[in-house]
Amino acid sequence: MDIRPSLLSYIFADSTKWRINYTFPELILELDTKIIKLNPEQVLETHIQKGWIWSSLTLETLDQNFQFKGIFNAQAEEFKIKLNDDAEFLRNKRNAEKIKETLKPFLLEYQNFIQQNIYLSYRLCNLFRSDLSQRSKASVEQFNSLIQRDSTLAFEPVLQNQFEQLRQFIEFSIQANYAIDAKNKRFVESELKTFKKFFDQVESTPLTDEQRVSSIIFEDRNLLVAAAGSGKTSTIVGKVGYALLTGLYKPEEILVLAFNKNAGEELSERISFRLKDILSNFDTSVEALNFHKFGVKVIGKATGKSPSVSNDAGKPQALLNRIIQQLIETDSDFQEKYLLFKTAYLRAPLSPFAFKTRNDWEKAQKRSFDRFKDGFETYQGEIVKSHGEKAIANWLYSQGIPYQYEKNYEHETADEAHRQYKPDFYLPEINLYLEHYAVDQHGKPPAHFGQKYLDDMKWKSGIHQQYKTDLISTTFHEFITGSIFRKLEQELKSRGQVFKPRSLTEINAKAQSIYEHDANELYVSFLSHYKSNQANIASLLAKPSLSQRESLFLQLFSKVYQRYDQLLKTSKEHDFDDLLIESAQLINENKYKSPFKLIIVDEFQDTSQARARLILSLLNQAPEAKLFCVGDDWQAIYRFAGSDISIFTQFERVFGYTKQTKLTQTFRSNQGIANVASGFIQKNKSQLQKVVNAIDKTTSKVVEINFLTKAQEINEYLTRTIMEINNASASSGKKKSIYILGRYKHHKPNLDSILPFLRNCTFEFKTIHSSKGLQADYVILLGLNSGGSAFPAEKEDDPLLNLVLPQPEIHDFAEERRLFYVALTRAKEKVYLIGERGSIFLEEITKDQSFKEFIHIPQDEYKQLNSNIPPEWLCPKCGQGRLRKITNGPYGAFLGCSRYPNCKYTKNLKRR
Repeated sequence: MDIRPSLLSYIFADSTKWRINYTFPELILELDTKIIKLNPEQVLETHIQKGWIWSSLTLETLDQNFQFKGIFNAQAEEFKIKLNDDAEFLRNKRNAEKIKETLKPFLLEYQNFIQQNIYLSYRLCNLFRSDLSQRSKASVEQFNSLIQRDSTLAFEPVLQNQFEQLRQFIEFSIQANYAIDAKNKRFVESELKTFKKFFDQVESTPLTDEQRVSSIIFEDRNLLVAAAGSGKTSTIVGKVGYALLTGLYKPEEILVLAFNKNAGEELSERISFRLKDILSNFDTSVEALNFHKFGVKVIGKATGKSPSVSNDAGKPQALLNRIIQQLIETDSDFQEKYLLFKTAYLRAPLSPFAFKTRNDWEKAQKRSFDRFKDGFETYQGEIVKSHGEKAIANWLYSQGIPYQYEKNYEHETADEAHRQYKPDFYLPEINLYLEHYAVDQHGKPPAHFGQKYLDDMKWKSGIHQQYKTDLISTTFHEFITGSIFRKLEQELKSRGQVFKPRSLTEINAKAQSIYEHDANELYVSFLSHYKSNQANIASLLAKPSLSQRESLFLQLFSKVYQRYDQLLKTSKEHDFDDLLIESAQLINENKYKSPFKLIIVDEFQDTSQARARLILSLLNQAPEAKLFCVGDDWQAIYRFAGSDISIFTQFERVFGYTKQTKLTQTFRSNQGIANVASGFIQKNKSQLQKVVNAIDKTTSKVVEINFLTKAQEINEYLTRTIMEINNASASSGKKKSIYILGRYKHHKPNLDSILPFLRNCTFEFKTIHSSKGLQADYVILLGLNSGGSAFPAEKEDDPLLNLVLPQPEIHDFAEERRLFYVALTRAKEKVYLIGERGSIFLEEITKDQSFKEFIHIPQDEYKQLNSNIPPEWLCPKCGQGRLRKITNGPYGAFLGCSRYPNCKYTKNLKRR
């Protein structure tokens, strides 16, 4: 800028001769004969005194002031702004240079950190970040503020990029840091090349890319989600070998924990054998053992005395059975409540109020019916329509009270609108009728029952009033709250009914005759969760709104547990949960010093709360320790033993920031089986989602479904199928293996007669639980039925367990779905499913169109029937049986339901 006074300013503004020449950063002032050179920073203040046209401008410096009269107002303002801005720029530039010098050591420190030849874990980054942030944050913020105002003050490009990384490292979360992610990715890629030979040779076949990456990544908390048959054990071996080979850890610093004794021994042998060359360089070995054995070691080391483990620790059912029997024999209150629970509340009652439509309610009712029955079988042998009616019938039977179910009313009542009236119960000794209604505490039925239900209740009451017969009624609300049996006892005794209670031996015999599950099995599962989750019986009993079933069971369990706990204390013995709980406590109290810096846990989906607390105690004592957990939440099937799947599915909530990797390639099942199994299990959205890719790409008709229910039919089918596999194997020259799987041991068929004829295949029966971890060429799964001994089994997902589970599962049959997945994924080539059409799981699979290519339902039986018969063979009356051709009918061939005599549907066949 070149500013001089105008000619008129000499006359009207009293101006003298002057000149301002400003070319950044030099300011030249000419006043009369003087020339002064300044820079913008030397001007401390700029004052403008405005007139109509001209201003008087004064520049204030440290030594003196300079005044310029006769400068146009606009020029004065423009000059002042320009000079101030430039002065600010120079000050900022000078500050920026100082801050740059301050920042350069931090940039170098950050670069050295991020360029380390290691995997940068969350904890390592956080520790460095915390220290670096404390020392550099002020300088970073100042410099960031300067360059936001003026980008020309920034570093040269390379350093500026480093500064941005440093700033983000300090300001943003480690999880979202792209530079750390990129660095770790480069590190993994480099290690894959460096250790290619090791990963190629550590197992009998080269590890997959997924297995190698999981072996190399050493985040503080690692979760490997492994599909069935994907080689998780090989990954554990690879990780241990890589850790030793790279010098990250010594053998004595590595702990490998397994779910049970056999798994621990197998892992130990596998690691010792596959890594023998690496381990030969050390004087110590890697510790691989199960949780309980580790607990024994911790307690022994911390206390100087190895704990005694109860002989019943591995089989608590036998001990609990003895305790329950002792209580029945010595405690009348326990005996009375135990009998009531067994007769009336063994199964969780299905509430009609929990359903939105009548159709949904009826479907659920039908699914809960006893197997091959149109309802619920009582101790007396009749089939009743609801849990409530069964409870009443069994209670009456247990009290030795004669009754008749749905006996025709003593008077004729049939009219145009009503059939002959059949009251629910009739007690002949006191001439009393009993009706049980599905109504709430206000006498109202579920909305979907409609007005007709209320009208029928009113009509029945009117009938008894008309004929002056004695009627009492009970309700669903009274049943679930428990007041029903007090009411019945009072009403019956007031009418002179004689009670003749039957013995528990007689009741048990009746229960076994109708295939009711053992009432005592529930105590084992409840006990394990109760101890593992450190529940308190008083707190549980104090919960508001407990149902009668919940309250009754808790009262029984309280006495069982008290006796159980006393037995252990008297004998100074531990059960398995005690080992876990006490060892964790000793570690937390620093009475045991952990040498372990790498903790690997196999089959992590089966972890209990007690196991999780033990792991956390080790990690809390050694914050630098790394945790690597391997498992598949789709195969979590040990809830009955105390396992809590939420520890797996919500791993990060329990253990902190987690790096999750996956093994999605299965070497076992073909793609068709994998698609059906994974598609089925992932309908429960609480399960972790993943895509499973099979090495064997076969998809067509690899799951065969057969609707068979009679023992003879099933045996004939098994014989035929096994012989077909045997004969087909002869031509291939390869002996095939077959697993026949059942939900329960009693599903085992007798096939000894075909053993002499098998040359090219072998078969073995296993329960699904015992088959876990194993594989066969073919799997035949039995027992996909509803009712007693059903699969899915209602008792395994008993809602009573929710009382002691931190996070109960929401999805219906969640555990049973995982068990079904395990059964499917034991097979390499083909799965055969055998059950009834009413099976929940078979129905779900057959209706899923995405499974159409993979599923085969043989049509052989259909071809034997009349060609006019429609292809849908489900009985239209009961919806559970299948139609069969009966040739010896009085009027020729006809179709009948396979569930006869429980269902008597028939249909005549057209004659040719």
